[in-house]
Amino acid sequence: MGHPSFLRVGWMCCILTLSFIAPDARAQTLWRIGQEDGKNAGFALAPRGYNRFKEDGFFVVGQSDAKKDWPYVHPGPVDQWAGGRPHTFTVLFGIGQIPVAGDGTLMLDLLDTQGKAPPVLQLAINGKPYELKLPAGAGDASIFGQPEAGRKHKTQLKFPVTLLKPGNNRIDITTASGSWMLYDSVSLDTPAGVTAGPVADFTSLVSASVSPAAIERDGARVHVVSASVLRVGSPVDAEIRVDGKAIQTVKLTGDRQTVEFAVPAVDRPRQAVVSVVIGNTEIGQRPVTLVPGVSEIVIVFKTHFDIGYTDMARNVVQTYRTRFMDSALKVADESRSLPPSQQFAWTIPGWPMHKILQDFPGSLPERQERVRQALKERRFVLHALPFTTHTELLEPEDLVRGLGYSSGISRQLGLELPRDAKMTDVPEHTGLMATLLKNAGVIFMHIGCNYMSGSPEVPPLYWWEGPDGSRVLTMYSPDYGTGLFPPADWPHRTWMALLHTGDNHGPPRP
Repeated sequence: MGHPSFLRVGWMCCILTLSFIAPDARAQTLWRIGQEDGKNAGFALAPRGYNRFKEDGFFVVGQSDAKKDWPYVHPGPVDQWAGGRPHTFTVLFGIGQIPVAGDGTLMLDLLDTQGKAPPVLQLAINGKPYELKLPAGAGDASIFGQPEAGRKHKTQLKFPVTLLKPGNNRIDITTASGSWMLYDSVSLDTPAGVTAGPVADFTSLVSASVSPAAIERDGARVHVVSASVLRVGSPVDAEIRVDGKAIQTVKLTGDRQTVEFAVPAVDRPRQAVVSVVIGNTEIGQRPVTLVPGVSEIVIVFKTHFDIGYTDMARNVVQTYRTRFMDSALKVADESRSLPPSQQFAWTIPGWPMHKILQDFPGSLPERQERVRQALKERRFVLHALPFTTHTELLEPEDLVRGLGYSSGISRQLGLELPRDAKMTDVPEHTGLMATLLKNAGVIFMHIGCNYMSGSPEVPPLYWWEGPDGSRVLTMYSPDYGTGLFPPADWPHRTWMALLHTGDNHGPPRP
């Protein structure tokens, strides 16, 4: 009977010992960006301005404002609306002293992650790399301004506090793969003995980019290069160089500023290096790709018709017949005052338009007449295919009959037959499609892959050749659509910007 009492005493000793040493190891929050409140109002671009994303977050603790410097959305490489590249958000902070050992903890409180392709993060604490895989979130409502609809997630990274140092410290958060995440807050916890300090004078070349088109300036064709430079501390003169040659001298005034300058246009793509030099010290450099540049951007608006995925099939069809048509007609009407080349046009597949023009319970004759008129005026535009499908599962006759919806409506309204086609979501299609489309008068095809699927190894623009030698010019994207501007290495003079809303999201908002 004596052994249990000794065990109880032993446990009490352990508890007393732990409570004695706990105060020295107690964690403190050294800094925090945002508030853990389930809202995004404290961040830049909130509540739904994801499509205005331009620059990655760069936050200087004690100086920056999250409403200006830290976007609520952190895009990933599959997000074409943000350039289709990895994005690095950076926190710069000062440390006074680190008198104790222990762990630091970087806390990421997230409102949501993209539901199909959540990001994989590469984190760096003063250059020490770590990786975090995030779970899938909810739908897209959160990024569209409804953070309460997201699937909240908290993740943390523990690291030896000895990675920090007195003076300036830096944490980089990079979306290495996948899509976006939404911030609730970001914070750093450290042992209680660590003290914050001021950020010392610091300059960083955050990014450099080239405009997608060459322009005429003073009688010469030039590329416009933009360099985003962050200066912390007193104003200083800096020299901007391209390939080691001085281009411009600017005064950096203690904030993030964009410097624009021109370089001669090139006839063929080539790499160049933009650098910032203060005195005789190079602060940083960024590579850019100079290409001949586009002279024309063709903008196409479309939504992904996905029947039966987001709702019952009958409800999806009814939404297209009513709410989506009313919304698209409104956008078209509001653009009538613009020059003809800038007026809104919505591209639609054949089968849903066939259902829209049918009589149905509750249909409005005046709405259907407005839809017919919009088709005649090319404000609504049919592409050749009926919808997206797995073409390798269909017989040739099925594929041919599918072309009848768009061609039938076009003939009925006295319109030219469609010369373009679109497939979304499904990554690959039967080679017979090239023969079928070419012989139906289609000369251009766009395929937009589901970003969770593996894409075939094809160039972004290529000739798709069918079994009989028929060829269709084909553009392939790793996402449903494309960004507004071409990638930096796009070698052609024309770019098609396919601005694509998600599954049954309807036309763009007015």
